Amino acid sequence: MDQSFKSGTGMTNVEGFIFIVIFMGVVACLIGAVVLAITYAVLKRIKNPVLRTGIIILVLIFGFLRLMPLDAPTLLTAALMFTVPVAVLVPPFILPGLFKGRFSGRFSGSSQQIADNEPRFSRLLLCHIIVSAAGFFLPFILVKSGLSMMPEIYWHTPLSNGIVYAGAFILDVALAGIFFRIVGWGEDESGEKVEQGKNSSMKP
Repeated sequence: MDQSFKSGTGMTNVEGFIFIVIFMGVVACLIGAVVLAITYAVLKRIKNPVLRTGIIILVLIFGFLRLMPLDAPTLLTAALMFTVPVAVLVPPFILPGLFKGRFSGRFSGSSQQIADNEPRFSRLLLCHIIVSAAGFFLPFILVKSGLSMMPEIYWHTPLSNGIVYAGAFILDVALAGIFFRIVGWGEDESGEKVEQGKNSSMKP
């Protein structure tokens, strides 16, 4: 039998898989942007780091419970709705002290002062887009490497899917951390301007 069997639409099985993954990825990215906006609005109003961490965990758990029955490649694609927006919010809201070095030359303050500076949503959204674009390749890597056919992953049990979900989240946090380490989250510049305005207003 010809391995390049085509459906009535003229699309091979491989092409159909790629199209479905890309379509699902785009939809998941758009939904993830909405999740990012809502979670960001909530975290902005909460100053307690424990409550912030709790909200992050709740969003992750909710997402996993919704996606747990899926197979691993589909899970990785759909997880863009939850793991990426939450991962983008972890560096500025949960682990701001890790980025003190990034601001040391432009923002003279402690890590707590840096944490008090709220990140610009436009910077968060840009990070979300970049991390989501990188996440598009995870299902293809999983399938191409043959890992998706391992019995532990192929049968997509709650444990195996939990490991895949957690691994995707950790990778997303790492990518978001690299992004913010390079470009910052935007508020150090406005903070300097505010500080400069205060100093100028004190001059006779």
